[in-house]
Amino acid sequence: MSDIAAGARARPPYITASFLFLIGLALAVGGAKLVLVGGSPYFVITGTAVLIAGALYWRGNRWGERVYAVVLLGSLLWSVAEAWTNPWALVARLFAPAVLGVLISLPMVRRGLAGTKPTMWQSGALHGALVILVVLGI
Repeated sequence: MSDIAAGARARPPYITASFLFLIGLALAVGGAKLVLVGGSPYFVITGTAVLIAGALYWRGNRWGERVYAVVLLGSLLWSVAEAWTNPWALVARLFAPAVLGVLISLPMVRRGLAGTKPTMWQSGALHGALVILVVLGI
């Protein structure tokens, strides 16, 4: 019987965590530059939250997907506030975060998170991504 079949979890999703960390770093640094010239703090906040999600994924902590679900909710609220009636602007702001939410919800990624079963239907990040995709009409 394999370790996973016996109830032991797989190792944490290090590749996914690294990817989240790099995205979060780019958003936080780029967002800080935008804030310095009078831009919105959205990217600093989002980048910091994605960095936290990446760190939690690195540790195999399932709160990483919950933090990313909050990022998706915040992105949805910010996008609607910024581009209320422009569907293409909503797509531009929400499509990539939603796709990443679906990817980090895949069973092969979730398998390494403590206290989770490798099913994507119980993932908060997936639920957030699906809400965004429904709002976009995709």
